[in-house]
This record gives sequence, C-alpha cells and structure tokens, in this order.
Amino acid sequence: MPIPFILAGIGAIAAAAGIGGHMEAKDTNEMANSISRDAQRLYDNAKDSLENAQENAKSSLSKLECTQKKISETSIKTFMDAVCRIKIVEKADELNKISRVNLDDSFMIELKNLQGVYSTSISTGLAGAAIGSAIAIAGSGMLPIIGSTLSLAAGALSFGGIGAAATLTGSALSMAASATPLAAIAAPVLLFTAFSANDKADENLEKARANYAQAEAAAAEMSISETMCNAIVKRADMFDNLINELNDYFSPMTDLFDQITSSRCDASNKEMLDQSDFNESELKIIAVCISIFQSILSIIRVPFFNEDGQLSIEAENAYNEHSKNLLTFSEYSSPDSIATAAKEMKQNAVSLLNKKSVELLSQLSTLKEVSYDNETLAEIAKAEKFIANIMQKNQYSADVSYNFNHASAQEAFMKASELSWEINEAVLVLDSMHSLATVKIMQYNSFAEYYAEKQNMCLALEQLNMKRNTFINDHIKKLLVSYHLLNGFFPSEIRDYITSDTALFNEYNVETAAFDTIRFSIIPEDCHSANKIFLNIYNYCNEVQSASSTYKAISVIAEKYKELFNCESIDIFKQTSATIERLINEKVAIIGKSDLTPINFTKSEKALLSFSLQSYYHIRHILSLKITDNSGTVITDTDSVCNDIKRESVDIRIRYNVLSKIDYSQTPIKTRFNTFYGNIIFIAAIAIIAIIILSMIHNLIPKAIIIIGIMLIIAFICVGFINIRSRSRCYLS
Repeated sequence: MPIPFILAGIGAIAAAAGIGGHMEAKDTNEMANSISRDAQRLYDNAKDSLENAQENAKSSLSKLECTQKKISETSIKTFMDAVCRIKIVEKADELNKISRVNLDDSFMIELKNLQGVYSTSISTGLAGAAIGSAIAIAGSGMLPIIGSTLSLAAGALSFGGIGAAATLTGSALSMAASATPLAAIAAPVLLFTAFSANDKADENLEKARANYAQAEAAAAEMSISETMCNAIVKRADMFDNLINELNDYFSPMTDLFDQITSSRCDASNKEMLDQSDFNESELKIIAVCISIFQSILSIIRVPFFNEDGQLSIEAENAYNEHSKNLLTFSEYSSPDSIATAAKEMKQNAVSLLNKKSVELLSQLSTLKEVSYDNETLAEIAKAEKFIANIMQKNQYSADVSYNFNHASAQEAFMKASELSWEINEAVLVLDSMHSLATVKIMQYNSFAEYYAEKQNMCLALEQLNMKRNTFINDHIKKLLVSYHLLNGFFPSEIRDYITSDTALFNEYNVETAAFDTIRFSIIPEDCHSANKIFLNIYNYCNEVQSASSTYKAISVIAEKYKELFNCESIDIFKQTSATIERLINEKVAIIGKSDLTPINFTKSEKALLSFSLQSYYHIRHILSLKITDNSGTVITDTDSVCNDIKRESVDIRIRYNVLSKIDYSQTPIKTRFNTFYGNIIFIAAIAIIAIIILSMIHNLIPKAIIIIGIMLIIAFICVGFINIRSRSRCYLS
C-alpha cells in the first residue's frame, strides 16, 4: 500500500478522534454557557424582584410619613392649640371616670410638659424620626443588594475560549472532508487540541457551576431582604390605615375641642381654663381627644426596627393595642354620639338650672322663717322675682332635630355648649344668691346663738357671784373679824396679809362683745361682689360665733366653779369658822380684852386655829380662781385646777377627821394667873417664900445645902420665864 494512503488513513483516524474530542468540548462549553446564563438569569430576576420590593417599601414608608406629617400639621396642631388653653389635669383618673377612656398619669404629665414648650415646629417634628430611619434601612443598610461581580463573571464565560474552540473545530472538519495531505498534517494538531479543549471545557463547566451556586446564594439573600421589604410594606400600610382611621375620629373631635376652648376663653375673658369651666359632656370630648392623641403619638413614635435590623415586636404590640381602641373612639366621635352628647348637654343644663332654682327658693323660704326685719323680707321678694325672670329667659326646649353627619352634629354640639355656658352663668348667679341667703341665715342663727349664750353666761356668772358673795359674807368676813382679835398669835407678815386680803370681795366681770347687724342685698351685682360679701359676712359670723363659744366656755367654767362650793372642804370650813368665832367670842367675854394672845388658848385650841388658817388658804384658792386672764382670754386649764382643789379638799377632810376627835369645849382659866403678869407674880411669890424659909432655917442646916437651894430657886425662876416666853410666841405653821 502506498505510504500516502497509509498516512492518509492514520490522519483520518487521528482527525476523527480530534474532531470527536472537540465535539465533546463544544458540548461541555455549551452546557457551561447554559448554566452561566441560568445563573445570570436567576441573579437578575432576584435582583429585579428585590429592587421592586425595596421601591415598594420606600413608597409605603414615604406614604406613612406623609400621612403622619399631614396629621401633625393639621389635627395635631389644632389639638395642641386647644390644649394650650386649658390647665391639664395631672390625675388622669378624673377624666377616666367621666369618659371611660384609658389615660395614664405619666402621659398627662408629658402632655403638660409639651404644652409648656409648645411651638408650631413641635407638631411637624412629631412625625418623621422613626419613618426616616426605616426608609434609610429599606434603601441600603440592613437590606443588602448583591453587586455586579457575578454578572461580569458570567460574561467572561460567554465570550472566552469556548468560542475559539468551536471555530477551530469547524475548520478541521472542512479539512477532513477534502482529504488532502494537509489533513494528515492537521490531524495530530486537531487531536492534541481536542485534549486541551476538553480540559478548558471542563474548567468552564466547573466555573459555571460555581457561579450558579453563588447566584443561588445571592438570590436566597435577596429573597430574605425581599421578604423583609414586603413585611415593611404590609406593616407600613397597616399603620397608615390605622392612623387614618384614628384621624377620622380625631379630626372632628379636635375641631370641637378647639371651638369649645376658644369660645369659652372669649366668653370668660380668660387665657387659661380649668376643669370647672366645662360641663361633663365637654370634658368627655376633651378626654377622648387626649386619648386619641395619645394613641396617634404612640404609633408615630414606635420604632419599626430593633437594634438587630429586624422588625420590632414593640411596633406589632402597639398596633394591636391601639387597634382595640378604635371601637371605643368610634362610640364617642361618631355623629350619633356627638349629637346625643349635645342633646344631653342641653338637657343637663336646663335640669341644673331647675335644680338650682328649687334649692334657692327653698333656702329663701328658710330665710323667711328665721328673719325678723322687714328689709330682709323685701330682699326675699326681689330675689323670687329675679329667679322667675332667669327661668323664663333660659328655659328652652330640649327637643332638637339632628342630621347625623359630622358637620351638623358639631354645629348642634356647639349650640348646646353655648346654651350650657349661658345657663351655667345663670346657675353661678343663683349659686351666689344661695350663698348670700345661706350667710344671711348664718347671721341670724349666729346672733340667736350669741344672745342665748350671752344670757346663759350672765345667768351663770350671777349665780356664781351670788354663791360666792353669800359664802364670803356669811363665813369669810366673820373669820377675818375673828382673826383680827388675835394679837401675836400669827406672825405680823401673815396677819397683815390676811387683814389686807380685799381681792376676795371682787365679783366676776366679763366684757361682752358689741356687734352691729350688717345689711346687704341678696341679689348680687356680679359673682365677684357676691363672693366678697359672702366672705365679709362669713368672717363676721365667725366672730359672733367665736364670742358665743367664749361665752359658752365661761358659762361652763362658772358652773364648775359653783360646783366647788359643794366640796366637803367648804362644809368643814363653815364648821371650823363657826367654832373659832364662838371660841374667840367666849375668850373675849371671859378675859375681858379685845386682843388675845397665844397664852389665852389651850393646846387643842391652838391646833384648831392652825387648821383653820390652812383651811382658809384652801378656800382662798377657790375664791381667787379666775375665768379669764388679763387679756380677756378664757383660761383653758380649769379642769386640772378644779381637780387639784378637789384633791386638797380630800386632804382637808382627812386632817379634820383627826382634829375632830379633840375636845374643844375646855373652859378657859378664869383667874388672872392665866395672864402673862399673873404667871410672873406667881413665880416671884414662890421664890420669896422659898427665900424666907431658907433664911429661917439657915442655922439648922449646912451652908452648902442653902447654896444648893438658892441655886434651885434661881433655876426654877429661869425655867418659869422661859416657859412663859415660849407660850407667848406660838407660831403656827
């Protein structure tokens, strides 16, 4: 066989093998390109879907932000303007009882602080903080977007060595078809390039598969971000709907709140109103407005994401909590509820006017019964005509036709509020008249009590003085007269103190207050003048009642002092003073002298005199008690004083029981020897007799015995003088 044919055969075999290898490489590259295109398509689809979700999240959040800003610049601004006209009640319970809404004290304090620093920028600044951060996160930040690296890698696969291998394969196939000798030369090349192409194709396939895995991972991450964006869209739309629903209730109630406060400030000429300036229906409107504002403010401030970039549970809880309040708010802010509140307000105002007029007429009827002057009766007649005119002016029908939409319901509510305010003004006048009639009755009652207590006091003092003066005249003066006959019996300072004790003879005198009746009109010029008159008369009546209380206290003290004259020490003193009077009179009659000395009394009689002096001090304590001090103030410690006196009385009784066992009926010595000089003569006579006897017998006995006898006589004389002197100085304790 010729060599060319052999070579040609070998080349054909090699070419066939090379072509087969290149065909396999081509299939591998096509598979790699297909995988790369799938990876690119998977990535692009995930990216487009994520970007679309992000745009939706931005759009929903922006929509929510716009809603919040709109509400802040309209309803919330109106609300804050109205809130600045009232004094916020810090105790939320007071409003909760009226409206049955859920306000808490901490929010009321926060609202008060907002009120204090309020400006128009605050209402617009309430929205945007939480939403702005949510939009920023939705745009980048915590929601990642895969970059273009994978896309470039896929492009390199499409335009790399795989295309060149395909071209070479085509030319080799053409040469094989021509079966030229060149084929024998190209066949080995084709065979060896087939091996290279297969290796490159396998490498491309691995890269394509790796890119696809990356594309799957990126798509999964973008799917997570897309899920979060969809959740943001859902939550933002939920909050947007919730805020819009709340604003549907908040806006008309806020308009009412603003109209009520502005009209009330104008009518009352006040810059700040308090709770007393509103009736119950208006307070319900105010409470509901504050409660809805509390819900809106909580929703605006709630963060969408936590610190980890996840949707916060706090936002979900806030949504669920405030969604429950929609039903309550709908009950209060619906046209039917507002219209019903207006009707109730009108009826309540008329009912209050009727009630106050009935109360005042009843009070005037009471005043007729207690009054005693014609001027007051004339004032009562004027007041009754005045009440009739007020009732005729303000008595309107409570039947009103209502169209149940917000505009007409609000208009009806404002008309009812204006009527309620006018009637409240009339009620204030009736209240003022009621206060004046009350204080007039108080004046009459105070004077009646005053005169009664004054009369009782005068009677009690008169009885006390009578009891006291009778006791002084019947017993004290007689005892003092008896004491005057005792010379040297008491020390001079005690005797002078007793004889000069003239304060006991003074009577109890109490200065009585003088009051002039205040005259005033029951119909006031205005509430301010009525309050001023009321305070003046109230203070005046307090002074009258204070004087009555003083006189009553004096009467009580006088009764207590009068009871002291029933103590057993008084009876003992009466008995003792009578005994002493009788004893001294007998002494004077027997001895025949006006001044008595201690030597004229026995030991038992001196003990009686000593006891009488102590008893006198006890009685003097009773007689010297005061009812008022030097400033005219009633003494308040009379109970303790009276108790001390009663204890002293018991002690007097105990001592008297001891002395009563002594016999005071001894007959005084009738001889002159009972006198001081008689005793001296008696001692001198005994001494002379003793000396005579000694002189007669001095010759019979020794001189020593005579000296001893003379000394004994001298000692006897000295002892006698000492005894006389001691008996003449009987100091009584």
